[in-house]
Amino acid sequence: MALAQTIISPPLLLTSDLLPIPSNPPAPAVTSQPDYDRAADVKAFEDTKAGVKGLVDAGLTTIPRFFIHPPENDAVVAGVGDPPVHHMPPVIDMGGGRWEEVVEQIREAAGTWGFFQVVNHGVEAELMEEMLASTRRFHELPREEKMAFYSREVATEYLKQTLKLKNKLAELLSDAAGLNRDHLSTIKCMESQTMACHYYPPCPQPHLTIGSSKHTDPFCLTILLQDHNQGLQVRNHDRWVDMPKSAQGALVVNVGDFLQLITNDKFKSVEHRVVAQSSTTRSSVACFFGPGSENKYRLYGPAKELVLLGGDHVEPVYREVHLVEFLDYFKSNGSPLSHFKLS
Repeated sequence: MALAQTIISPPLLLTSDLLPIPSNPPAPAVTSQPDYDRAADVKAFEDTKAGVKGLVDAGLTTIPRFFIHPPENDAVVAGVGDPPVHHMPPVIDMGGGRWEEVVEQIREAAGTWGFFQVVNHGVEAELMEEMLASTRRFHELPREEKMAFYSREVATEYLKQTLKLKNKLAELLSDAAGLNRDHLSTIKCMESQTMACHYYPPCPQPHLTIGSSKHTDPFCLTILLQDHNQGLQVRNHDRWVDMPKSAQGALVVNVGDFLQLITNDKFKSVEHRVVAQSSTTRSSVACFFGPGSENKYRLYGPAKELVLLGGDHVEPVYREVHLVEFLDYFKSNGSPLSHFKLS
């Protein structure tokens, strides 16, 4: 279980559910004692409807047992004394330079890190600040007042502007993958938009838990707005690397599993997580883009243009799959990419 609260929309509905990120790691020894009823503790917590913020408001000094998370020890955190990380996810200026230069930068970032920041992207800075402030205000309201919220004008406008940004990114990513500029829009693989507003309150024992467990994003593309408090880490080879604080006015963009499938591994969907912090509150707003409901049973596979026939034959890495099957596997098992590989 991750130590975070989330709102998910559209249509701007408020819910305590997270995007379906598997959160069933093997329980650590402290929660596997015969006399400990984890299910009862989780149910009692969920029945309060107050979420993690309710624990903070109650003066929490130690975290409940069911929040204790086993170490994610399959990768180490890059730190002092480690070989330096010479390259970081880049900041790409969408308003400066020639189209070809921006395409090349996106090609490099999407094919290596799977993450990059964008500036001069067309989403108003004032709107971004108000979106984060609205997220914090909502989560910091008393529980009774939260129940009255069913829509927010700021969120509606933010969704509109990020949709425009997504359309431009779809053209750039298509071009960067070696496809026609309108390819991703033509196949309608990024027509649905889901927004998740995350809130990570301070944690009294951050070394025992995690803000958001390691995962990949299942859809095509994520556009993330985050405040200036760090916590997001990206897996690069065998190390967890702190994502740099967002540049002024920047949004973070990352490739999802479905886009890696469509580009036949040209672009990478990489694991990421959010670590808990002891003294700061972190807020972020993620917009996820994938096929719409009208295309949820449409078969998608590696773009035919990337799988060349003849002398330069490139084998498709994945079989065709529709979104429902893809997400069903993700909800139970995590990233579906290896499951749908042809060999």
